[in-house]
Amino acid sequence: MLIDATELIANPVMTGIQRVVRQLWRHWPPQRAALLCHYVPERGLVRVPAAVGALLAQDRPVAETRAAIAAALADTTPEDAPAAAPILVPEVFYDFVRCAFHHWQLGSDPDRTAFIAYDFIPWLHPALIGVEQSYALMPYLRLLRDARHVAHISARTREDYATRITRRAACGPVLPLGADGPAIPRQTWSSARRTYLCVGSIDGRKHQDRVLAAFEQLWAEGSDARLVLVGRIFKHASTLPWVARLRALTAREPRLAWEEDASDARLAALYGTARATIYASEVEGYGLPPVESLHAGVPVIAHAALPSLAGRPRAGTLPLAGADAAAIAEAVRAMERPATARRLWAEAAGLRLDTWRDFARGVAAWAHDR
Repeated sequence: MLIDATELIANPVMTGIQRVVRQLWRHWPPQRAALLCHYVPERGLVRVPAAVGALLAQDRPVAETRAAIAAALADTTPEDAPAAAPILVPEVFYDFVRCAFHHWQLGSDPDRTAFIAYDFIPWLHPALIGVEQSYALMPYLRLLRDARHVAHISARTREDYATRITRRAACGPVLPLGADGPAIPRQTWSSARRTYLCVGSIDGRKHQDRVLAAFEQLWAEGSDARLVLVGRIFKHASTLPWVARLRALTAREPRLAWEEDASDARLAALYGTARATIYASEVEGYGLPPVESLHAGVPVIAHAALPSLAGRPRAGTLPLAGADAAAIAEAVRAMERPATARRLWAEAAGLRLDTWRDFARGVAAWAHDR
């Protein structure tokens, strides 16, 4: 099995989909032989040295990882990947040449290549993430549309694929992502927990602006609850008016913090003070932070229809009645009640969720046996 991880190898920023690819590689079952590869124009898929795979399985700073990968590639003579081996593409990419290569592969042998689909937000909800022209994104979408073997990270993604993209029955499996990614110790309830943690990139669709507005309302009522936002800001979202307000308010409001680049260790420390996490997004392919929170034993305030939560028991979850600031504020007020908090913490403590090992085994079995 050839795993095409070109984006991760070229620019290991370790966020979003790259987290998935790293965990997939880290937990790939050893009994299923796999080679890590990257695409090189005019050559096709090229094997990467074992040192690169080892680097991607480690938790190291991004700049250090990027430099070490570049050095390992420079010190190794490129070796073409086996010509007939099956291919797994677990990335999203928009490079025209790479898309053309995989389209050619589909034309030559439609059963050779398998893809993992994450979401179709850039095409179905472009305004939410600042996409004004979709032309550059279409080659990848056509690739997924024409592929014979596509797995999905949620039932929502598979439904969108079947009803909006291909308009044919989707038979690919749903393979839920792992909830045990960050190295966060299992948390225990304490009434001293006063922080609400909101983890997720600021991209214009996760409604951190409404979370902030909800807490401004709560603070005006005299609440001492603390809000911590964790997430990098996307370029297209940096000019949003509420982001300027966030920056200004962070400088003068001691109950508010924003950490753009928290390490796993820092995230674990923040979980150590969290009463609950908040995830107000309505449009997701999955929604990983809520299940990561529940895996750590911390209740979550989120929409029950979120793909990562849909179909699961509501244990440990305080469902939002709406997506506006008023609904978020009301949910926080409920979480402030000791009896409600204790109940949700007890529920979260009993949950057992999918792990990255489960995900990797599922992907490997499907990719090999399809």
